[in-house]
Amino acid sequence: AKLYNPTNNPDAGKQKDISQIIKKNDVILVSIKEMPEDGKGIINLTLEQEPVVQASLVAIEHASGFVRAMVGGQDFSKTQFNRAVQSRRQPGSAFKPIIYSAAIDKGYTAASVIVDSPLVFEEAIKGDDWRPQNFDGKFYGPTTFRDALTHSRNVISIKILKDIGIGYALEYAQKLGIQSPLARDLSIALGSSAVSLIELTDVFSVFANQG
Repeated sequence: AKLYNPTNNPDAGKQKDISQIIKKNDVILVSIKEMPEDGKGIINLTLEQEPVVQASLVAIEHASGFVRAMVGGQDFSKTQFNRAVQSRRQPGSAFKPIIYSAAIDKGYTAASVIVDSPLVFEEAIKGDDWRPQNFDGKFYGPTTFRDALTHSRNVISIKILKDIGIGYALEYAQKLGIQSPLARDLSIALGSSAVSLIELTDVFSVFANQG
C-alpha cells in the first residue's frame, strides 16, 4: 500500500510507503473513498486523523418533533459530554428570528419601516458607552422590517427589541422552546445569551411547522 498526494502538489511531499507511517496492529481512522459494487475486491480508503475540535448536530422532523439524528461529539468512549444538549453557545444572529417573530405578534409587519441610525447606550457601571454597529459598520436609514431581517441589521434588531420590551421577548423565546436563562438586556437581540443546539433547533422547527 502507498500513501499518495491527492492534491498533486509537488511541494506537499513525495509518495511514501505506508509502513513508514503506521505499523501492524496500529488502530487508525480511515474513511471509505470507494467500495466495490459486489462487496469483493479492494476497498479504497483514505487515512484520517482524530479531529482537533468537536461538533454537534441535531436533525428534527418539524411536523412531529421527532429527533431524527443527534450527534453529541466525535467519540462517546472518550467523552460522554453531549454537545447537542449539554453545551451552551452564543447563537449570534441565529437568535434574531425570535425577536422578529415576537415583533410580528406585537403588531409589526413585513412593510414596517425602522430607521437604521446610530445608537448610544451609556454604561453607568463600567463607564464605557455601548455603540452597537452593523456588521459592515454602515447605517442604512429608513429600512423595511423585511429587509432588516433579510440583511440581519444589528441596530434595527436592537431597536425592535427595545420597542417590544425585553420581558415580552424573553417570554416569547420560552414559548418557542428556549429553556436556558437569557440575560435581561438589549444585547440578546444579537444572540449574546448562550443556548443549546437542540433548543435553537426546536425554535426553527416551529417556524418550519408554521407555528
